[in-house]
Amino acid sequence: MNDVLAELSMLSQVLQRSSLTIRQAQCQIQWAVEGLQLRKEKADKLYPLTSDTFRSVALTDRIARLTSRLSIPRAQFLQAIIDRLQQRLIVVDDNKSLSVRSV
Repeated sequence: MNDVLAELSMLSQVLQRSSLTIRQAQCQIQWAVEGLQLRKEKADKLYPLTSDTFRSVALTDRIARLTSRLSIPRAQFLQAIIDRLQQRLIVVDDNKSLSVRSV
């Protein structure tokens, strides 16, 4: 999940630039959402977890119990981030007026 946090950190730094326009910010957020959606689609393929191994490393019963109890599914984690980013996108309606999605 460090890769996702690093991506969000870079997005934050880009959005804090004083020279950034609203349109550029909108594009940056949209690109981040699209990238996270691709990661979410591949989440189970990238990190398959069976009952006794993780990335071909054997897990003990204790570790397997802790993992299943304390972890958040990667796809769920990514979807929560995607949802929050999409709430910050500006919507252009049919009347050509701008509005921010309600939280």
